Amino acid sequence: MDNLYLYEKYVYTFPGTNIHWLTFSLIAIEVVILFYQIIYYQIRPADTSRLWYLFLLALILQYNITGGLFIDPTLPISISTQYYISYGSGVITSMYFPFYIYKFLGIPRLKFYAYYGSFFFLLLPFVIVFVIPYSITKDIQFSGKWIVLVPFIYAFSLIYALFKALFISLKSANAKEDPNFKIKVLGVCVALIFWIFGLIGTTFFNGTQYIEHCLTNAGFLVMTVIFVRFSVLDSRREYEKLLYSENELQKLNNLLSQKVQERTKELELVVEQRTNTFISLAHEIKTPLTLIINYVDEYISTHGTNDEIKVIKSNVESLKNKIINFFNEEKFRKGLSPYSHNQVLNFSTLLSETLNSFTLYAAKKNITLTFKIADNIYIKADPESLQSIINNLIENAIKFTPENGSIDVSLSSTLNKISFLVKDTGCGIKETLYKKIFEPYFQIYSQNFHGIGLGLSIVNNCVNSLGGSITVKSQENVGSEFLVELNEHQLTNDDVIIDNLVKSIDPTVVNDIEDAVDEKSRRPSILILEDNVDMLLYLRTKLKTHYNVYVAENGKKGLLKLQNVTPDIIISDVMMGELDGINFYKNLIKIPSCAHIPIIFLTAKTSQESKLQALSLGAIDYIFKPFSLNELLFKIDSQLLLIRKQKEALLNAAMNYMNASGIEINDSKFDDDLSKFDKNCNIYNITQREKEIIILISEGFAYKEIGEKLNVSEKTIAKHKQNIFTKLSVSNKIELLNKLM
Repeated sequence: MDNLYLYEKYVYTFPGTNIHWLTFSLIAIEVVILFYQIIYYQIRPADTSRLWYLFLLALILQYNITGGLFIDPTLPISISTQYYISYGSGVITSMYFPFYIYKFLGIPRLKFYAYYGSFFFLLLPFVIVFVIPYSITKDIQFSGKWIVLVPFIYAFSLIYALFKALFISLKSANAKEDPNFKIKVLGVCVALIFWIFGLIGTTFFNGTQYIEHCLTNAGFLVMTVIFVRFSVLDSRREYEKLLYSENELQKLNNLLSQKVQERTKELELVVEQRTNTFISLAHEIKTPLTLIINYVDEYISTHGTNDEIKVIKSNVESLKNKIINFFNEEKFRKGLSPYSHNQVLNFSTLLSETLNSFTLYAAKKNITLTFKIADNIYIKADPESLQSIINNLIENAIKFTPENGSIDVSLSSTLNKISFLVKDTGCGIKETLYKKIFEPYFQIYSQNFHGIGLGLSIVNNCVNSLGGSITVKSQENVGSEFLVELNEHQLTNDDVIIDNLVKSIDPTVVNDIEDAVDEKSRRPSILILEDNVDMLLYLRTKLKTHYNVYVAENGKKGLLKLQNVTPDIIISDVMMGELDGINFYKNLIKIPSCAHIPIIFLTAKTSQESKLQALSLGAIDYIFKPFSLNELLFKIDSQLLLIRKQKEALLNAAMNYMNASGIEINDSKFDDDLSKFDKNCNIYNITQREKEIIILISEGFAYKEIGEKLNVSEKTIAKHKQNIFTKLSVSNKIELLNKLM
């Protein structure tokens, strides 16, 4: 029959329970500590030592609660179950102590006690000497005493192992790494002794709950004091390290700031030197430009003009304007204004006349240009600055608006404020670039369009110098809207209105450039892709005397042209609108009927990266502008000769194969396929040796190199060359190749 061993009912128990007031107070304190430690652990979840302490605290709490409540016959739980729970909670807590000590001290020698010892000397004895005997005899005093004996011996074995580990560890790295290691070990031993004697005293000497929980919790409080003390010390060390790190970081930051400032000054000096060098160079260019312009004007006034002279004059003027823009930008950068806004202008008239000169440019691209201009809007400004604002905004709108797009220009005034609006349906601008586009030399589409990115910077500077503002609204692939707001000038009787301000604007407007093709001729054909009209006209003019020339102003039109013609070779610019040269070539090699066509890139884009990209795709050459026309002609001729040789070799190989296979060959069928070169050589009685010399000349070899290849003297080669020129009645290499090839 169950007895009421451990049952206490005193005036000092918490009302309605068997928990002593002291036990209740300890539980309340430990609950507060538990919540505090949980909060602290949430702040520092990487602190594993605090996690192990939280488990210990939770087990002590459950031990105090179950040990305080049980044994109480008033509870709706059987007395046997209460004994199992009460003693079991003590065993579980005792099992965790060695594990906590092992983790807290970090002594490898205690691993056995932490894992296997707790199982063999605590859990198994609990089952064998308590659970089984008590379930049979129901004698709690007998079973309770036996359950304490084995853990008692085990606990002193653990204390012995701790002291042994202490003396060994004091000579090892632990003592050096943790100078308080000795105090930790001694504190843990004291806590264990309190815990052991609390359980022994209660079991063998009929100790009360008051004595049991005073002793056992004293051991826990010792562990808590040790943990808190060393947590504080660790936190203090970490704080000191943090302060030290912050001080060191601040020193490094100050040193870095100093180095950055020094380096920035060095870079600013280098940039300033380069800028000054560039400015000096631009100054030097102004003099020869002035001379060229004056001599061209003098030549035109004396001899008249022609297309070539017009191209020269137009490009020299363009170069002059770019240099002027550069100087103006540098003046603005230094806080100086190149303009004097002291003239009264009729904004409405100036804008109307300027738009007239852009109408043909817009029509050339099939762009609808509409405008709504209020009459007699006056402004006090420098004519050059106002013209720059108008020209740059409208020209940009036309440049970045695709075919069949539209541009709306309006000019109005309200409450002495002028609103000049340019709205297009072009490619648009990202919102993140609204400020960047007004910075000097910034280009959004630098890969496909010419220029150096000064247009909008100049517009912004001009607007600011007039005390106005410019805003932009844009959406990619929808269009852009630039609004310039300026102060309107109210006319007085003393004002003199400046007229005839519009300068000649040449946005390179010409009619469609036609192909130069002789349908009856069997000359090689070339396709030229170039968006600079003057350069396209120049190349067509120079190449049409030797080849059939097809032209296209960009990669997109070039692909359309290839639907009807298959040229022998393609010459392409890299930077073009709508479709650039690189992407044109990527599309070209996907077309089975055109993938074999060799391509030469002729470009002002001189970066090594672009060159390697073009050559890696399969381009046969990448020529930088400015270039030598003769060099280009030689490379074209060499490539065309190589193509003819390849065709001839392929034809001969096919004929040899057919002969070897016994296939009858109709000579007349292949007669038309015989090399044009061989036929012409036969007509002019060119010998085999002379043929070899002609081929090597076409490949660009010098006479000395040809002599070395053919094992003859340079003088002999010169004599052969003279005989060849005499036979064909030609005077240079180009005429020679055109006549034979």
